[in-house]
Amino acid sequence: FLGNANIPVRRIAYSAQMVYNAGNPDVPIDRVFGIGFDDCGTDTYPKNNGCTQTMITWRVPVSFPIYIMGFMSWMGWWFFALFAGVGFFAFPLDMINDFRTRPHPISTKQYFEERTSLGKRAGILIDVGDKLKMNLETARNRSQKRADTKDVRVYEAHFYQLKKDYQILTIAHKLKGGNPIFY
Repeated sequence: FLGNANIPVRRIAYSAQMVYNAGNPDVPIDRVFGIGFDDCGTDTYPKNNGCTQTMITWRVPVSFPIYIMGFMSWMGWWFFALFAGVGFFAFPLDMINDFRTRPHPISTKQYFEERTSLGKRAGILIDVGDKLKMNLETARNRSQKRADTKDVRVYEAHFYQLKKDYQILTIAHKLKGGNPIFY
C-alpha cells in the first residue's frame, strides 16, 4: 500500500500506415483519424482498423517522503477548496461594507468639531498611557504584570482606532470623501 503507486493507463497505438497516411495530402484526414480514442479497438471499430488499445497498470515505487508530499498536497487541495470558497464569498461583502462606510465629504465647521473631539480622546489616551507606564515601571507580582499587559493591549487598540478615525476625518475634509473604492 505505502510502497507502490498503481496508476491505471490506457495505451493507444496507431499503425505506421495510419501515421504515414496522415502526412499524405492525397488521403482525406477523416479517413485517417476518423475514430476517437474511445472507439479504438472496440466492436464498432475492430482492432484491424489500424489502432489498438490496451489497459495497463503502471507501478511506481513511492518512498515515504513522496507519500507525505502527496498526502499534504491532497490535504492542501481540500483546504484551498474550503477557504477559497469562503474568501470568494467574503470579498464582495467586505467591498460592499467598505463602500457603505466610506468617508463622506464634511464641512469645515464639522471638521473642526470632530477634530476637537479626537483631540479630547487623544488627551485621555495620553493620561491613561502615563498611568500604564507608571504601573509597568513598578515591580509587582506576575498576575498584576499579566493584567498590565492586557491593559496595554487594550490601550494599543484604542490608539489604533483613534489613528484610523483621524485618517478618515482627514480624508472626509481634505479630500472631500476621497476615492469611494479605496481610502
